[in-house]
Amino acid sequence: MSGEVVWQPRGRVPERLCLYGPQSCGKTKAIADMLSAGIGPGQTAYIVDTDNSWARFLEGGNYPKLEVRAEWEDGEWVDEWTVEGGRVVLLHVAGWEQFRFAMEHVWGEVARGDWVVIDSITHPWAEVASWYIEKVHGTELPDFMIQARMKQVSAGKGADGGAGEMLVEWNFINKEWNRAFLTPYVNAKCHVVVTAEAKTLRTDDRGDRKDVKDLYASVGMKPDTQRRVGANSQTVLYFEQGRVGRDVQWYVTTAKERERERLTRVDWTDVDFAKVYLWDVAGWRPKKMTNE
Repeated sequence: MSGEVVWQPRGRVPERLCLYGPQSCGKTKAIADMLSAGIGPGQTAYIVDTDNSWARFLEGGNYPKLEVRAEWEDGEWVDEWTVEGGRVVLLHVAGWEQFRFAMEHVWGEVARGDWVVIDSITHPWAEVASWYIEKVHGTELPDFMIQARMKQVSAGKGADGGAGEMLVEWNFINKEWNRAFLTPYVNAKCHVVVTAEAKTLRTDDRGDRKDVKDLYASVGMKPDTQRRVGANSQTVLYFEQGRVGRDVQWYVTTAKERERERLTRVDWTDVDFAKVYLWDVAGWRPKKMTNE
């Protein structure tokens, strides 16, 4: 019986990747390359689009395997652009409550061999704090921070005064974050890839925590999201854009890898990223698959 040849991992351990870097450095294309190579019959890619970019990206026609089977937008399922038998479920989310709903749906649907993509995780991390403060204190996060600081000043406390009060708030925010995202991410039986924007690593005395400094010291940039995302990812890759004359170049460097080869500013401008990572580093190989 004939079947489709698809790249698949050698073992049973799924990929858990964090790709981070500035805008226009190739993160979304890298994910699409991997999905196109690694999604076979009966497998699904669940794309949680917090950046409102994937619909236009997929409409470019460069990834015919990545047709959208189901699409969720503005709190409801729409079928105007969907294709029966497609291998992508696309969820557009805005705000923490939509993100939380989307993740509950995705974690409840995925099976081994599927992919979950969150592009990007920077936005939900900012939104969960704003959502919590508004729900609990009835005010927006910037106003809450200003009011908290004013109370510290009135009480004669220094720059570090009142830290205990803020720690209580962040404990609850982190619990909400862990429930919706981080705990399922760590325990996922499917492949998961998240993206994040990049932020400069602070190495001064009042800068980032030691574990964050140690993890990203070789790169000098960190993912702009909750610090445990990188720590709980098996692979963390830093993407950057450069120029050679007038030509734009894309480079990738390994910030963290577990028992695999590390990449050092590899130029993948004209290369399928699935070849750069899934094949050359992760050891994925072709396998004939059928729906049966």
